[in-house]
Amino acid sequence: MSLFDKKGIPLAAGFDYQASQPLDSRFNVKTKDELQKLIDGKAVYNGLITFCLEDKKLYIYNGETFVEFQSNNSADITDINKNVEEIKTELAKTSWKQEVIDLK
Repeated sequence: MSLFDKKGIPLAAGFDYQASQPLDSRFNVKTKDELQKLIDGKAVYNGLITFCLEDKKLYIYNGETFVEFQSNNSADITDINKNVEEIKTELAKTSWKQEVIDLK
């Protein structure tokens, strides 16, 4: 199926979304019970990612049910910042001169 075969609203340009709520109301729910209500109401699709405010966890719909998103990455932001600094230091030692961007 090509992009042009899909149903939806074609946009020729971007738009400036300025609301403090998700564009799609399915992107977050108040309780875990609301996850089942989305399924019962046939308001889901494979791969739908939803954040539950009750337990502050992400869930992904797998075609049958919502499963909690499990990350195999245990790094926290401190580790990531440390790695960025190490990379910047190593780049500075090389003869390859490229502007190093501050990722913070």
